[in-house]
Amino acid sequence: EHTHALPPSRCFKRAPAIGLGDAIRALLSLPAPPTRPDLLRYSDIDEDDIASVLRYMRNQAVSIKKRPAFMTLSGTLRAPLTDDEVQVLIMYKSESPFPVYKWLNAWLTQDRRDPEVVDKVGPLFTHLYRAQEKLPQVKKQAARAVIVHDISALRSTFDNYKQRLAPGSELNFWGFSSFSTDDNVINSEVFLGKPHEDAIIFQCGELTGVDMEAFNPGLASEEEILPLAPAIFRVLTATKYGHKVFVAIEQLSHAEHAYVLPRQ
Repeated sequence: EHTHALPPSRCFKRAPAIGLGDAIRALLSLPAPPTRPDLLRYSDIDEDDIASVLRYMRNQAVSIKKRPAFMTLSGTLRAPLTDDEVQVLIMYKSESPFPVYKWLNAWLTQDRRDPEVVDKVGPLFTHLYRAQEKLPQVKKQAARAVIVHDISALRSTFDNYKQRLAPGSELNFWGFSSFSTDDNVINSEVFLGKPHEDAIIFQCGELTGVDMEAFNPGLASEEEILPLAPAIFRVLTATKYGHKVFVAIEQLSHAEHAYVLPRQ
């Protein structure tokens, strides 16, 4: 989820350049990440499951390209999105038939960057990152809420928030991190949890990122903003109220820590 350690700069600079389908196959050939027991139920993915994911992305792309929001967005781009780029952006917004983005993010937040991870995680990361680079960047007030559950990094931060989230400390999100501009989304039980559940809420007064709403295959809007990964922040304040820790953060430039060389 987040760490104080600096991301491994340019770690995917030389990742293999392969098609989107092969990039998804490569990622899903890895086992479930060791720190994400919640993903173990997806550990028996086979070629039929992957074919279902690819078919779903293709079908959704046909539908999404007809939407006014997508057509309006397309008119603002300096370079058009390719079919693969549209599909990988849809992939990040899709829970069905398999949440590929969770597998990708889980591996991005691991400290492994050995050749196997470069070859199997790097290609899909690069597809998604390059597609996001084509989207216009926006600046908005946004927040991110995460339920602690049994995720060790979150539990450690929550239990030791005064030390881990001390003002002035750096907070780095190694994966793709979704923020929302809609308070109703942030305050929903899906993200904030029930009153008795421990959760951390990150609040950024001016977040620079890309608006992913045009690629949402569902009807419910999350008003989602994604900073380019890895996202680098500085803690301003951290306060605990009951089972919730509220963290005010400011965004720092990620360019020198980017996993691939950013396009100009």
